[in-house]
Amino acid sequence: MKNKWQACSIHVLPSKQQILANYLVCYMSFTNISHSGYQCTRNMGLYDDYYGKIKKCFMNRELSDSLMIQYSNRTQSVLPRSAQIPAVIINGVYNENEQEEAKYDIGNVICKYLHPKPAGIC
Repeated sequence: MKNKWQACSIHVLPSKQQILANYLVCYMSFTNISHSGYQCTRNMGLYDDYYGKIKKCFMNRELSDSLMIQYSNRTQSVLPRSAQIPAVIINGVYNENEQEEAKYDIGNVICKYLHPKPAGIC
């Protein structure tokens, strides 16, 4: 369920990398996933423009399943066979050191690639 919501978030916010990265860091920081999408869109001022679109994608099983397959295939195409799933892939590149670091601080890993760095997150 969590992966489908993330897939739909990526689908809805693809050209807004900074917003998407901040949103995913927020989303993954919640232990209660049932309200994390709602809370993060509210907290980030994205609710009015994006929450409904993400939820519509998530509820559309054909679309969300298709996105899951697409992202799975993309992940498999860049991962070495020894890599673990889930994996952190940034800009189409898998980095084993960043994978390990992301287990403890995914926000820091993502922030390395954001320019300018968003206040309050990085």
